[in-house]
Amino acid sequence: LIDIEEHMPFALLNFRNHYYLVSRDEFVMERYSQGKGGWDLPVVNGLKDLDVRVGKKCSGPFMGYCIAVLKEILVSDASRFLEITSIEIEGKHNITFQTKAGVSLIFSTENIRRGLNNLKAYLENHSQNLAKLKYLDLRFNQFYAK
Repeated sequence: LIDIEEHMPFALLNFRNHYYLVSRDEFVMERYSQGKGGWDLPVVNGLKDLDVRVGKKCSGPFMGYCIAVLKEILVSDASRFLEITSIEIEGKHNITFQTKAGVSLIFSTENIRRGLNNLKAYLENHSQNLAKLKYLDLRFNQFYAK
């Protein structure tokens, strides 16, 4: 019995000046070139120490953190306001998600779950303020919005 699983592109990984399509399961699907189709996917920038091979899962935790946050945003009621365009890995401790509306969502790699809980709390209680936001800092025990 052969089990075939199709992977759909979920993000673009910018790694060493090449772009790769990555699935929601963190598998590197293929090297991306503009002529292969107009994918409108968030671009992950700043990952350095990775083993990137087509057909294999990305090594290291940072890509997993990025995918986890993207999945959470996708299922939220505010997903249309939180369309992620890019993701910046900043050092070893911060990941910033940039939205089409210009809002920065700042997470700590030290506690992604806390950041996701803070995002959920913000969306449940303040989603009407999303259009006015510049940034939402989710790194601490509570969120900070401006």
